[in-house]
Amino acid sequence: MASITLPRDVASSTIVAGIATASRAVLVAGQLAAVVLTVDVAIDRGATAGLPLVLAPIAAALLLSVLLLVRPGLLTAAVFLAGAGAASTAFVVLGIHVLPSLDDPSPYILNRLGTGIALVGAVRGSARSGILWTVAGTLVGNGSVALGQLIVDRPIEIGLGPLLTGLVLVLVYVVLAVARVQAKRRIPDLDALQRDLETAERRGALEARSAALIHDTVLADLAAVAARSGPIDDRLRRSLRADLALAVRPTPVAEEPAGGSRGIDSSTSWSSSPAATRGAG
Repeated sequence: MASITLPRDVASSTIVAGIATASRAVLVAGQLAAVVLTVDVAIDRGATAGLPLVLAPIAAALLLSVLLLVRPGLLTAAVFLAGAGAASTAFVVLGIHVLPSLDDPSPYILNRLGTGIALVGAVRGSARSGILWTVAGTLVGNGSVALGQLIVDRPIEIGLGPLLTGLVLVLVYVVLAVARVQAKRRIPDLDALQRDLETAERRGALEARSAALIHDTVLADLAAVAARSGPIDDRLRRSLRADLALAVRPTPVAEEPAGGSRGIDSSTSWSSSPAATRGAG
């Protein structure tokens, strides 16, 4: 049976998957940049003694990000949100403990891990999945930074980075979802075309069967005529007329049931052919 792969569905899934992969690649790059920034600030302010302790949460989040990039899926995304959220909170607490001025003049360095969590991306190839996971990542990212600041008794100041990152990604996925809906309205219904192709194939198969049956019927009639040495009697004449009527009858094609597939009408029986009756007898 011929089949059609709907191009709009394939294109939509491919674009969503590409955006999700790009987001996770940016996530990994951002966490590497967080390592560089943290080391630079610690060296500049003379707090290198506790630097390994501060870098440990970033390393944990980086490993989870690489795992998500290499093996995206529902389980890895859930593990990433939980693990990266805990790492972000730990980074805020340890960063303030080792370098109290790390949030001065802004929480830019403190919210690096929280900002990246919003880049979790779509787990499945749909824009809706991208929206849901991006919103979840934004909430986890902002919440992890706020929780860390509460633990070290600092005023909650998350910054616009995590919020803007999540907002931009949500808008991207929303645009993709709207575009797919618009494409469904404007592009011809390929599902109907698929059904038409199936009907044409079934009609061709039925016509081939009908032609073969009529061929056998005509041969049987010719054999019956050839076997007679005298005039054709009324019984054979009626049989020949019935077979001729069968030969010129339009080929029946059953309508598709409301909830099923098209097929040969069960009420049509070719076994009623006089030639078939003669063959059976």
